[in-house]
Amino acid sequence: MDTKHSRKPAAVVTTKWINSAGNKTKQTEMQDLGATDRFVAWDGIWFSDSREGMLTRIFESESAFRDAIGTWRLYIYSGKRKLAELPFAVLC
Repeated sequence: MDTKHSRKPAAVVTTKWINSAGNKTKQTEMQDLGATDRFVAWDGIWFSDSREGMLTRIFESESAFRDAIGTWRLYIYSGKRKLAELPFAVLC
């Protein structure tokens, strides 16, 4: 994310990952120290099914993605201000 000129310096930048069922899967908070007029950060999500054993995941790889398939939303906030809502689809 690159938040040039769209946030308050020294705010907490938060990402919220919402899965296709509408549940929050991950939330990350990063401190924006406001040292420059730009805040650049990276965040991501890992799709896996920890309920399955390693052999099941090797031979049935789709099981790791079964619950992830669908339309997700990523929200990015600076403090309480929503900077972006980004929908994306997981197809397999």
